[in-house]
Amino acid sequence: MIKGFFLATSLATVLLAGGMPGSAALAENYDPEHPFVMNLVKRGVEFLKNAGAETRGNLGHDMIIALAIYKSDPEENGAHPVVARGIQQAVRVGQRMNGAATHWDHEDMYVIPVAAMLLASVSPDKYKDVLIAMRDALLASQRPNGGFGYMDEGPYKASGAADISQTQYIMLAFWTMNQAGIEVPPDSILRCIDCLARAQAGDGGWPYQWGINLPSTVQARSPTSSLTAAGFSAFLIAGDTLGVFRSKFAGAQEEEGIVPEVFVRIEPDQKKKKKMAVDKEKMTGVSKKAENWFSANPYSAKQQFHYYYVYSKERYESFLEVSKGKTQKSPAWYNDMVAELAQDQLADGSWTMNGDIIPKNVSTAFAILFLIRSTQKAIGELHDDLLKGGNTLPDDPNVTIKDGKIVGKTQSTTMDDALKVLESDDQNEMKASLVPDKIILPKNPKERKEYLARFARMMSSKDHNARRFAAKLLGRGDDLEFVPQLIYGLSDPDPVVPRNAEASLRLISRQLDTSFIPKEGKITEPQRISAILQWRKWYLTVRPDYVFID
Repeated sequence: MIKGFFLATSLATVLLAGGMPGSAALAENYDPEHPFVMNLVKRGVEFLKNAGAETRGNLGHDMIIALAIYKSDPEENGAHPVVARGIQQAVRVGQRMNGAATHWDHEDMYVIPVAAMLLASVSPDKYKDVLIAMRDALLASQRPNGGFGYMDEGPYKASGAADISQTQYIMLAFWTMNQAGIEVPPDSILRCIDCLARAQAGDGGWPYQWGINLPSTVQARSPTSSLTAAGFSAFLIAGDTLGVFRSKFAGAQEEEGIVPEVFVRIEPDQKKKKKMAVDKEKMTGVSKKAENWFSANPYSAKQQFHYYYVYSKERYESFLEVSKGKTQKSPAWYNDMVAELAQDQLADGSWTMNGDIIPKNVSTAFAILFLIRSTQKAIGELHDDLLKGGNTLPDDPNVTIKDGKIVGKTQSTTMDDALKVLESDDQNEMKASLVPDKIILPKNPKERKEYLARFARMMSSKDHNARRFAAKLLGRGDDLEFVPQLIYGLSDPDPVVPRNAEASLRLISRQLDTSFIPKEGKITEPQRISAILQWRKWYLTVRPDYVFID
């Protein structure tokens, strides 16, 4: 995972060791791919791999550790024993789910969501039945007030209170399932949104437990940074699950030339889904109050559950970016926390806080999930599919875009010049570097169609680089005419072309959660055939007169 470590990074390490997290010397634009951040993650992951079980027998802890290791580098860590053990535990958790008749253990409201997140990250297709069982059990446990909470016998279950922290994890599990194609009833999400809006205190924070007329045996607790981060995350995640803010996010991507201009899901009339009545103005008001709470209550001295807060912060900040329709590669809050985490990382690579009830392994997992921007990666899956698509096209720092044209810093070139290179029969790994990821198609319909036609012809090129790029670019054209070429691309023997082609099909169809090609690993022949048949079936609903020629 770590390719190298530069002299500048070593200097930053010295500065951090000297305790200067806020100094001008540390005005570094950090992101998860920065070598300094990658080194912090590498050390933390190595600790988790080697430290052994220090989770006090809590399955949720074991699985969050497995998730952090896996997410840090799926290809490298997917088969690691700690990850394998977490997956096995997650499967066993799902196998004991039985809808409303499920026998609940005390920690299940944490354990089940984390198990679902892990399995959905590793393979939603392989573990689909288990994930559905988890979904159904969680849905059956929803409180009358719309929230979720402890289900074992005790005062919290008897009170019917919504546990804000647990509600956060369940909303994240539902969101993850939705992304994996396992639909969660929108009315359940809407009820949870209403619960969280009512649970928000007048100053914008969230308590630990919320319900009407809570008995004295149940501690509501005043809002804290950790609890408010949990409540805010749950609220934004629930809103995103219903797509409340996605049009704004898509609009921001459209400005970058990433998505088509008309971002409306294309579905046959008989299959159009019922829209949920969501009060966007009310949701914006709840969000603004929460932002004001954090402004009025800055997090300074570390509090109990510090690393739980760190992970929650990355989550709500990432979904907040979606709600505002913009993303930042290196936001100030991330840079500040990177500096702090660098100072606090122990010699063995771990993170912990004296007196915290959270085990060191779990705190370390939370820190890693923050550093790798795990939530941002999940949210940006569509964006990543289009810009990267898992491909290995080389980057060229000497190429940029100006006025819709590809311009080299050392020599000028037009889109036509770059296309001529891609269209040539020379199979050259470096030739694709002439074309940057954020290529912008012409606005003129006629010119746009001509370029798209050239890209479509490249789907039959002898050069896999040209086919990869064409499969990626055709999705940005928002033109149903070129869907057959993308469906043809699903049969390509190259491992990247089918994934790029399906990402484009998802975008054109607006079926963003639909996936038939596995996003990682080997693509089997049955998977290719299934994907081709499913996408043909969809295309015939919008172009019923089209005839596919096998």
